[in-house]
Amino acid sequence: MSAAIRFNRSILLKQDIGTVWKALTSAEALNIWFSDEAEVEAREGGRLRLRGRAIPGNISAWISAFEDRRRLGFGWQLLGVETSVLLSLEEQADMTRLSVSHSAANSQDAHFFMSHEAPADRSIPRINLRELWSYILGALRIYLITGRSAGKADLNAAPTDEVRYSLQVPVAPAAAFDALVNPAKLQHWIAANARIEPREGGAINFAWDLDGPQRVLQYEEGSRLAYSWYDSTLDWRSKVEWQVEADGAGARISLVHSGFLQAPSDIFTDYRCGWPVFGQFLALTLLDELRHREFFLPEDRDNASGTNAETTAVPQDD
Repeated sequence: MSAAIRFNRSILLKQDIGTVWKALTSAEALNIWFSDEAEVEAREGGRLRLRGRAIPGNISAWISAFEDRRRLGFGWQLLGVETSVLLSLEEQADMTRLSVSHSAANSQDAHFFMSHEAPADRSIPRINLRELWSYILGALRIYLITGRSAGKADLNAAPTDEVRYSLQVPVAPAAAFDALVNPAKLQHWIAANARIEPREGGAINFAWDLDGPQRVLQYEEGSRLAYSWYDSTLDWRSKVEWQVEADGAGARISLVHSGFLQAPSDIFTDYRCGWPVFGQFLALTLLDELRHREFFLPEDRDNASGTNAETTAVPQDD
């Protein structure tokens, strides 16, 4: 028996359906917010090729469904497994509802999952579909608001000692740093119930049970924050560093999470996508477009800027 995994998520976007459709089907737009190289034959049976550092496995498939401003379906090979994606658009008042359905089949060679925690057997290549689509939809939403990318993740990066991610947001550096240390702001994009003593040696906690930040290691007001990090599942300690600096008309926010070579098993893959997801949440918070981590919590009800998610596992004969 194998398990067919179906991941469903809907978000409500403030832009009209034509604008959202163009962002999803125009090669020029896709190369700004998602891919590095895009080829789109905008018709059913047309070719879709999307390549780039932010696209695990890349996409090279025939378009299986194409209904102007309504539906786009295509294949996506992930971890050597053929998966299917269907994007559906619907007008809702003066906004657009975008729904995602992504189907995949687990096997002995690949594992797709949606929970916050990775499968116990970390030797099997794996992808968290919830995190992947949280990143993609966050990147799309930022593009629709600003007309640009805040920063593309490298979701194909080979494991190293560090996960790095950098984003540029059109806000003052002081506002960007405040979102890293202000408990009220932290609770919008990453923390359940934040507490921080803004000084070297101070306590910092996101109320993730035993996990997450523990102690402030470095604090430079307005520019630099570093703290120790603990993963209780693996009894693994590491370091997270943030740097904020002026960049053009906005702020450049850079993250370095180090210590992965000392981890007892391969968790680099999980953090490689996880931090860019939170980076998108941070950017949306700074753009005043996100509250209470709507993109991450599947139990959230839909609202003017929120999402919902549903996943199902259906047994199938091999």
